[in-house]
Amino acid sequence: MTGRSVAYIPITYCDRVGKSKVRLFRDGLRTLQYIVEAIAYYNPLKLFLLCSASCVALALACIPFAIVFRIATLFMFSAGTLLVAMIIFSMGLLAILLKQIMDK
Repeated sequence: MTGRSVAYIPITYCDRVGKSKVRLFRDGLRTLQYIVEAIAYYNPLKLFLLCSASCVALALACIPFAIVFRIATLFMFSAGTLLVAMIIFSMGLLAILLKQIMDK
């Protein structure tokens, strides 16, 4: 559009020598840590809601087994897990409140 032309210039490429410095497990955990920190800083309810929902899912998965096999400890575990889910969700609401206070 500006009247200039594009030319093709070949570039020689050699195979890479040496080994990669990237560590899959360590660098993956570090990247996950950065993602979690960003979520906790900008929108903490997403993080707490994910933890709370996983606790509720675990509790709801344990309740049928507790009823069918009549295992009282599994039923108590699912009830405790539901309570933990409520506490985690409440902590998420507090985190949002603290974020709003810190933003002012």
